[in-house]
Amino acid sequence: MDKVIAMTACRRPEYTRRVIESLRRCTNISGYKLVPFCDGPCESVIDVFKKIDFCEVDINVNETRLGHTLNTHKALSRGFELSDYVILLEDDTLLSKDFLEFHEFCREKFKDDKDIYTVSAGHYNEINREYEEEERCLYYKRSFFSNQGWGMWIDRWEESGGIKYNWEYPETVYDNYYQVNYKYGGWDNLMNKLTRKDRKEILAVVSRVKNIGAEEGVHIGFPPEYESFEDFHQKNIQVKDWCGLYELQGLEYKDRGESFSDFLME
Repeated sequence: MDKVIAMTACRRPEYTRRVIESLRRCTNISGYKLVPFCDGPCESVIDVFKKIDFCEVDINVNETRLGHTLNTHKALSRGFELSDYVILLEDDTLLSKDFLEFHEFCREKFKDDKDIYTVSAGHYNEINREYEEEERCLYYKRSFFSNQGWGMWIDRWEESGGIKYNWEYPETVYDNYYQVNYKYGGWDNLMNKLTRKDRKEILAVVSRVKNIGAEEGVHIGFPPEYESFEDFHQKNIQVKDWCGLYELQGLEYKDRGESFSDFLME
């Protein structure tokens, strides 16, 4: 089966371009099929995907905007028609050079481990922390679901009560109107609180994803102590030290517990 990366995009062509440029630099990208789902016919976004020449691309465009929730499910559904492991990207997530290498390692190592639900290469824990060089190859198991550059196996997707059949309520979208109708607080909360059950994720200690989506998003609420969503995003989401700052390739990935048993990042 194909190696597949599903991706959601909407109306942010410059963010999309930057994500695609980071994907171009990923080791092993030529062996993948990228399956973008554009939520509405935004030609400037579609053009970014049409210009890709470094991997196979299967472009999908919704005739009208469906909203982030339903578009995400459509992207995952198409991905799992093509592969038994799907990585999901969004249009505001930059990737490190070894992003795919990390997923390939975890895909094989944990595919038969029923205690593991998903693999997440990215996070925004402790965004101001500076990591030691030896921490860049480490991962750990956590009772959570993180939605930054994550992947899942088809048996978890197709399981009874799983996200193939049980998904968050979609947004109501028309013209410039965008209303959330969530039952669970978003599809990521659904996965974390319901379908994950008591399973864990594999999470990279040092993030291999940097979220840059401070502008033109649809989920832009922020606490009153911040001046704007951009201010909130900079102080809570944009990681300072991440693997994209380094030319990482051919790492030997290790469980943090093997050498950092007393090191906690919760």
